[in-house]
Formats: sequence, C-alpha cells, structure tokens
Amino acid sequence: MARPAAHDDPRRGRRHRRPSPRPAARRRRRRASGMNRAGPALALAATLACVLEAGAEKVGNVTPTHAFPDMRFSDFVGSAAVLGPAIAQARPGRVGWAIFKAVAAARRVVPTNTHLGVALLLAPIAAAWRVRRGQTLRTRVARVLAGLGRDDARWAYRAIRLARPGGLGESAAADVRSTRWAAASVCSTPSPTPISKWSRPCPTR
Repeated sequence: MARPAAHDDPRRGRRHRRPSPRPAARRRRRRASGMNRAGPALALAATLACVLEAGAEKVGNVTPTHAFPDMRFSDFVGSAAVLGPAIAQARPGRVGWAIFKAVAAARRVVPTNTHLGVALLLAPIAAAWRVRRGQTLRTRVARVLAGLGRDDARWAYRAIRLARPGGLGESAAADVRSTRWAAASVCSTPSPTPISKWSRPCPTR
C-alpha cells in the first residue's frame, strides 16, 4: 500500500502543544510572579528610605556630621542594607513578623537600636503594596492596619524588646516587658516561655 505524500500527511510539520492553562491559573501565576518581582523593589526602597532618613540633618540625632559615643552614621547605613530585604517580606498577616525580622537583622550588624521606628513604619506599607490593586496605597495601608492581629502585636513586642530603645516607659496594661506568654505564642511552643528567654530568636520560619 502506497504511503501518502509528505504534503498530504496531516501530522507532518505539526508540533505537540500542551493545552494552555485556564484563565484563573494564568491570573494566579501572573499575580505570584508580580509579587516575587516586587520583593527586590521593596527591599531597595526600604533601604534607601532608611539611608535618606538617617542622612537628613536633625538636631539631637545621629547624622553624617554628628555622632554619638556608641552610634555613628555608618551604623545606620550598615543596618539599612540588611533591613530592606526583611521589610520586603511583609505581607498581610505577617507584618509583625517582618518587623521582628528587620530588627533582628539590624542587631546582627550593629549592637544598638538604629531602625526600630522605621521598621514599625515601613512594614505595614510594604504589606499594603502587595495587596490587590484597585485602591489607593493609603486605603490599602488602612486595610492592613485594620487587619493586624495578636500575632502581629506579639512579634512587634518581641522586636521592641530586642531593639531595647532608650526612654521606654512602663504601662499598667499590655506593657512590652510584662506580657509573659507572648514569646510562647509567637514561637508556637507547647509551654509558656520564661522571660529570660525572650531575647532568644525563634526558629526561622
């Protein structure tokens, strides 16, 4: 039996193509890719914000032309370099965790508190940047702040204890130093963690 000519073979010249993903799957893939691409941009923006804030001349603060006995402008620059990537990990539900990661990263570089306030400020903004578009950044930040929970507070408390900011007072309720069970809940340990272990970092998630 004669074989069909090459130009008559309907299979010739065709490549096997996989079925295209469904529209919902494509949207999820694009959204995840966009969030991953946002990470380096958020890290760079956070680092630059820290450096610019520290570089501004302010009376009574460390600046490029004024240093303290235990703190210099280079300390702020060095800690800003590691704080940015930690802040970039912030997202709704993990704002407090990102604050702690940022402070912990900075403390590994410098022995003093340099950017606790900036971490508290930037983490909700970075998380809001990852929220679905369609609203202003101000509105998204408000949504992130309204959605903060107990775990966010516990992580933030832990960051404050680790940073040891100067001039920290005391409060009769919800004092940073007196929340005995905060570390246990944050670290998901089966039993309460003593106060003496609060300064130890939890296992990396």
